[in-house]
Amino acid sequence: MNLRLVSALPGEHGRISVVVFNSAGDLLLVGAGRQTTLWGLSAGDGPVARGAVRPGTGPQSVTTAGFHPGQPVVATNGGRMRVASVWECPDSGPIRSLYVHKWYDRSTAFASGDVSAAFALAFRPGTGMLATGHAGGRLRMWDLGEPASPRKLAETKIKAPTVDALAFSPDGAFLACPDRRGAVFLWQVTERGQLGLAQTLETNNGRARWLRCSTDGRLLAASTLGGVCLWDLHEPRRREPVAHLARGRARPGAWRSTDFHPSEPLAATGDIRGGVAFWDVSDPYHPALLAEDAVHRKAVTTLAFSPDGRHLATGCKDGTASLWSF
Repeated sequence: MNLRLVSALPGEHGRISVVVFNSAGDLLLVGAGRQTTLWGLSAGDGPVARGAVRPGTGPQSVTTAGFHPGQPVVATNGGRMRVASVWECPDSGPIRSLYVHKWYDRSTAFASGDVSAAFALAFRPGTGMLATGHAGGRLRMWDLGEPASPRKLAETKIKAPTVDALAFSPDGAFLACPDRRGAVFLWQVTERGQLGLAQTLETNNGRARWLRCSTDGRLLAASTLGGVCLWDLHEPRRREPVAHLARGRARPGAWRSTDFHPSEPLAATGDIRGGVAFWDVSDPYHPALLAEDAVHRKAVTTLAFSPDGRHLATGCKDGTASLWSF
């Protein structure tokens, strides 16, 4: 597995917390401690900065983001209260704010009783529905058919101080989220956005901090303190992981992020030493390490495959982001 550097994306805004491609693969969003930058990838001369936004205030502004499946819109969280924001990113012109949730204004939030800041978010594939995870263990579903006027569809609560990781299955039928004791809940999602608990998975490795589902819907991966857990969702009665990636190969907490290749049985994991490991998961019960590459000088905090599978974006604790081909 030969990674070739396409471009180092300059940044001076703190630790990179999220990199995410849009469905067409011509836009890359890079979220850092104090700023979110949108990069255009269609130009022949390399990535071009399309604009930057700062969703909120404070040292940890952006921790998660996602592209709307059907509109030129991106949702982010950030700010001192990790405010949820919706931004328009048109084909031309600057990025502009469409919606900022009321808990950004502390007095309004307390007056309305809605003070639970957003920590995680994920768009439901193929729809305008958005899931958000909050302080107090609240999990909410929103209709973003009108991005400037989100409408809350449902809310439930789990036993966790925060919901800081969310992942939909590719068909949008299920939503995964972790609790504080090391379980991962699979919620069935109705066409109207209502949630019903369908299954509980156990990590046996502590709380999951990062969740990803493979594009064929078979595998769910969770980065935990003890490694990366893999579950086979085609075996609904099995609660324990079928295998672990990178377990026992370094000190606890070494793996920060995971993603699946869109068309091949391949997974990538980022570690605190600045490396990315690639795994053959064609047999998820016996994953095989294919290669390891040093891509950053400090911890790889986030990574994502492009929709066509030709590129990998990585983000680092030192504030640098890179685009790689292989």
